[in-house]
Amino acid sequence: MVLPTTILAVALNAIYQWLGNAVDFPGIRGGLILFTTTLVYSGILCGLGSMAGLVLAKKFRDEVEHT
Repeated sequence: MVLPTTILAVALNAIYQWLGNAVDFPGIRGGLILFTTTLVYSGILCGLGSMAGLVLAKKFRDEVEHT
């Protein structure tokens, strides 16, 4: 999910700029900055989400085994 999120953010930024609107990260260099930032942020978010899922799945499995 990290790469689709990153690519979508960069694509939407480019489309918004192409439509003539001001963007915070213009051009190729801005796109690379946005790509890197979004990649790291999405990676952290996906990692935290998967860890939470593991903890909850283990907790649920332990509760089912004890009943």
